[in-house]
Amino acid sequence: MKHIDLTYSRAIRLAREIVGLSQLQLAKKADLTPSYVSLLESDRRTPSVKVMGRLAYALGTTPTMLSILASASPFLSESEYAEVGRFVMNAKPNGRKK
Repeated sequence: MKHIDLTYSRAIRLAREIVGLSQLQLAKKADLTPSYVSLLESDRRTPSVKVMGRLAYALGTTPTMLSILASASPFLSESEYAEVGRFVMNAKPNGRKK
């Protein structure tokens, strides 16, 4: 069975851009420092489960949806990935209002 790396850095950055937040705005909404968000987006840190939950909530989605986006990253071109990102970020998680 092939191992799939989850590329959270790319997923977090794309999701943030789709919802129109700056790194500073995302950091404030997720109760993180802007420098930590930068480290996550530059793939110099990997988010914990707790941080993924805070980021997802701040982005208006779920950790599962961010993980789906992260799992698609290694297989798609930039334009394909952006299209998948828009789809994932516009999906309405069960019980959550957008």
